[in-house]
Amino acid sequence: MALVKYGGGVAAMSGKLGGNVFAHNRNGSYCRTWKKPTNPQTSRQLVARSALATAAAAWESLTPGQRSGWNAYAGQVPVMNRLGESQYLSGFNMFLRTLCVTELIGAAQVSNAPVVFTLPDPPTTFTPTVSETTQLVSVAFANTDPWAAETGGYMVVHCSMPFSAGRSYFGGQSRYVGKIIGATSTPPTSPQTFAVPWAVAEDQLVRVHCRVIRADGRLSNPFRSGNITVGS
Repeated sequence: MALVKYGGGVAAMSGKLGGNVFAHNRNGSYCRTWKKPTNPQTSRQLVARSALATAAAAWESLTPGQRSGWNAYAGQVPVMNRLGESQYLSGFNMFLRTLCVTELIGAAQVSNAPVVFTLPDPPTTFTPTVSETTQLVSVAFANTDPWAAETGGYMVVHCSMPFSAGRSYFGGQSRYVGKIIGATSTPPTSPQTFAVPWAVAEDQLVRVHCRVIRADGRLSNPFRSGNITVGS
């Protein structure tokens, strides 16, 4: 389904309409012919689908009061859509937004809606580096940030597939590589390292992004690193 913004005609569009797919990158909007994607049923696809099914069933198991809480939170807290604009989700979609991530990282379900009507603040420090020698992505962060200093807080890290240093834009795949677990008594030590999801070579580029989850179930928008040159 296409997401359309009307202006003097059509100001922006994202998604599928008829036989065309509309999207945008740093160079502007573009349109391409839609082709039916293959469905290889990979293990990662199955995990993602299972997480979505689990989250949908979990919504049905909430009490009416809990669902009302998520509706109230969603009605006050905008998130970013595919056009880079703020939008308000339903309580159901806001709950799924958080629970799909907690399912991915193996964290406990948060059933009660947040009572703080904001998204988590950006990390004070988020400095990833990637090494060809170790095939690791290292993430430096501030362990005094609120998510790191509370039990139930997490930083969730994803890394892109490598691409040529000659490219200024990359819109390819990213994969989950790991989580950094917050703790009230002993916050995590910076930096933390994770295996890269694809083999990398020196001077290639990658992108790393993270999302922060607070103990009350608030999930941030992604925070992206920009292009990172793979080191030796």
